Amino acid sequence: FAGDELVAEGWNHVVKSGMVLLAERIEKGNSVVLPNEYRLGDSAALTTDEMTGLQGSQIASLDASLTRDSNVLKWSGSFTYQEQTPKDCREIGLFQKSESGGTMLTRFLPQQLFKLTQGTPVRIYWEITIGE
Repeated sequence: FAGDELVAEGWNHVVKSGMVLLAERIEKGNSVVLPNEYRLGDSAALTTDEMTGLQGSQIASLDASLTRDSNVLKWSGSFTYQEQTPKDCREIGLFQKSESGGTMLTRFLPQQLFKLTQGTPVRIYWEITIGE
């Protein structure tokens, strides 16, 4: 959402490093931190299994709060874009934030780009269903 307008809805692509991260969480439990940061970028390159990060320049980031409902992991986050220069958003990634850059779990390409302008409130909701 940008303000009250739904900008994009669709399927995300869990990448190979994300599958490994989920498997580690299942094997090792809570010692493996699940993703906690959204990163927005400006590339519309198709997502491949081997990707480990955004394909363009990062234009914004925000914290992602995680909840769980049975086998569904749900992330949400919101922020207001503060930069003076408008930016086109063409990709969003969900990352396990760390000092070394973090691990990308999944990446989403909005069907249409949307422009972030100063003062635009943005909300992101993300769900991943495990085992279905």
